[in-house]
Amino acid sequence: MSSLDEEELVGGWSPSRRNDGPRVPRKILSLLCELGDLSDEQLQESERICSEIEPFDYLSRLSYQWWEPVTRGMAPTALRDLTLGLAKAERRFRSWQGGSGSSVIWTYHLLLEDLRFTGQDILKRVQETTSNPYFPGPSHGQMRPR
Repeated sequence: MSSLDEEELVGGWSPSRRNDGPRVPRKILSLLCELGDLSDEQLQESERICSEIEPFDYLSRLSYQWWEPVTRGMAPTALRDLTLGLAKAERRFRSWQGGSGSSVIWTYHLLLEDLRFTGQDILKRVQETTSNPYFPGPSHGQMRPR
């Protein structure tokens, strides 16, 4: 679980990245990280988190340009958990399915840019979690970043 400040809003306009996407409560990103960190057996906690994040389905369709500055400085484990949380939300809710522009794809690529992670372990975990046919990998689509 990351140590994100839960009162702050993230995202929005940034002059350096021309990022003019929505502003999102950091608490929602924290909940996605928490969801990604849960095992499949923790159903009650997973349902509690899902009920809180469900209205924020637009998060599943935000661009790489939105996610890059928002996730900059996150611990690699928090970014991993965020990616898995987005994948679980995408699998759980039809309205969270992001298709070829899915946030799962972009956060996964941001994660791989961090040299502390090897691609195969996280690739396998996200592939097992996501229902997105565009997610990179041998049993899924072959989309490439940016």
